[in-house]
Amino acid sequence: MSNMLLKSLNKLLLVLLFTNICYGKEILKREASGISYAVQHQGTGTGFGWDGVGWPERFYGNSGADFTSKFGTGGGKLAYHLGPGPSEIAAAISAAKEASAAVAEAQKRVQIAKDDVLAQQHIASQKEAEAALALQKAEAAAAVHRQQASAAANAVIAAQQRLAQAKADVAEKQQIAAAKEADAAALINQNAAAAALQVQKSDFTAAKLAALQQSSAAVTLKHAAITKEATLGATSAALAAAKGLPEGHHPWHFTH
Repeated sequence: MSNMLLKSLNKLLLVLLFTNICYGKEILKREASGISYAVQHQGTGTGFGWDGVGWPERFYGNSGADFTSKFGTGGGKLAYHLGPGPSEIAAAISAAKEASAAVAEAQKRVQIAKDDVLAQQHIASQKEAEAALALQKAEAAAAVHRQQASAAANAVIAAQQRLAQAKADVAEKQQIAAAKEADAAALINQNAAAAALQVQKSDFTAAKLAALQQSSAAVTLKHAAITKEATLGATSAALAAAKGLPEGHHPWHFTH
C-alpha cells in the first residue's frame, strides 16, 4: 500500500512540475513580447474585480494562482505568476522523497519487528513443544514410578501374607512339637519308672547272686583246703614209705 501511495505522489508531482513549467514558459513569452496590462480604474468595469486595497478578487476563475500587484510612478502595472516556482516544486519533491524514505525506513523497522515477532513466536513454539515433550516424558516416568510403586506395594502385601502364613505354620508346628514333647516326657517318665523298677530288681538279683557267689566260693575254698590236706597227707606218706625202700627204687617203677 505504501509503494502505491509513493507512486501516486510521484505521478502527481511530475504532473504539477510539467504544468508549472508550461505556465512559466508562457509567461516568459508574454513578457518578452512587451505585453503589459494597465490598470485604468479601481472598482468594476475594467474586466478585473478589486477588493479596494489593491488586490484582485478574481482572476481566471479563482484558480488558486498567486497574484501580486505593484504600482509604479505614473500608473499601475500588474505582474503575476501562476502556481509555485520550480524551487518550491523541487522542495516539495524533496520533502515527498524524504517522507517516502521515512515511510520505507518505518516499513523496514516494521518488517524487522515483524521478523523478530516471528522469531520469538518460533522460539516460543519450540519451548512449548519442548515443555510438552518434557511433560509427556515426566508423565510417562511418573506412570512408570506409580506402576513400580504399586508393584512394590503388592509385593509388600504378598510378603506380609507369607509372613502371616509362616507365623501360623510356626504356631501349628509349635503346638505339634509341644504335643510330641508331652508324649516324649510321658514316655520318659514311664521308662524312668520302669528303669527304676528294673534297677531295684537288678540290685536284688545282684545281691542274691553275690550271696550265692560268696557261698559257692566258701564251699570251693573249703573243698580245696580239704583236697590240699589230703594231697599233702598222701605225699607225706609216700615220702615216708620211700625212705624204707632200697636205693634206685622209686614208687613209679612198676613190677613186671
